[in-house]
Amino acid sequence: MKRAIAVVVAVCGLLALGWTTSVARYYRFEIPIGTEPDSCPSNTICMWAEEPVAGFPFIKVTPSGGGYSEVVTGIGGQLFTLPFSTRAAGEYFVYGNYDYSTTDAILTQATPTVTFGDANSGHLDWAFALPGGAGTADGDCDLTVSGTTFNTITGVRTGSQTQTLIDDVTTATLNTRAESDINIRFIGQVSFDLVLNSGTTCALDFNYGLMREERADTSKVYFRRFEIEANAGANDTGFKVDILKSTLTNWTYAASGFVAGPAPFATSTDMAPEDNLVNRKTWSWKEFTSLYIDGSLGEGVVVRVTTTAVNAVDSGYINLSTQFSGF
Repeated sequence: MKRAIAVVVAVCGLLALGWTTSVARYYRFEIPIGTEPDSCPSNTICMWAEEPVAGFPFIKVTPSGGGYSEVVTGIGGQLFTLPFSTRAAGEYFVYGNYDYSTTDAILTQATPTVTFGDANSGHLDWAFALPGGAGTADGDCDLTVSGTTFNTITGVRTGSQTQTLIDDVTTATLNTRAESDINIRFIGQVSFDLVLNSGTTCALDFNYGLMREERADTSKVYFRRFEIEANAGANDTGFKVDILKSTLTNWTYAASGFVAGPAPFATSTDMAPEDNLVNRKTWSWKEFTSLYIDGSLGEGVVVRVTTTAVNAVDSGYINLSTQFSGF
């Protein structure tokens, strides 16, 4: 079934797309899917849609008066430059954040609460629980999270707020993550609680913590390029950079030794064994990709840096190139 799209590109949008010449006025031009004219009429920015991902159109753009060529794929685009350095050996998050307990919580009606996080910390994350399977209850029992919140839409801090993570613990599913509202972020310490609404017994095992994945809210985004450069402050044979595409179902529960996030989508160890940091030398990595993220489905991206030496990275940056494909 053919559909038509119409997009008006403002002058500021043209500058973002790479056109720097003075533009007095442009017109829109509608082209049904499955058709392409031989050229674009003058004074017009022509766009048409394909569907490499079902339901989410790409947009191709050409300057006015010329033959068609793919200038931009996607709607708009951004380049994020993320500086970073490391001090103690360990795990660092450069894009997004995971803060979690490596052991699970084993809650019952007798011990219904576990706390997590640092008091007065301004982390601005949402809370998550990853069940080890269905819980048990002889009535209605929920898993909730409570703490101080900050609404990123309204800018309002609320001193005490409770959100339900799992409504009826007996419906909890192994390795299916539950999370709080991403627009109402927690700050400071949080409390995970079993709440008995009816009945006398309740139990649930789950991994837990705080998280912030980059989802562009609920938009649909393509990550097109990852580029990393670092200046080494020490030798490190265990240095790596992982790019994590997270969904609601690709984490793995563990009673102990839990690691938040999925297996890496891509990692600097692709270059092994020539992937070491050498003191005072530059380390680089680049990968072109088409990593698709649908924020409305709870998908997100996190970049994790791991070092095994003190002061391994004196200074560095990560470039991420993104393009929106729908909202």
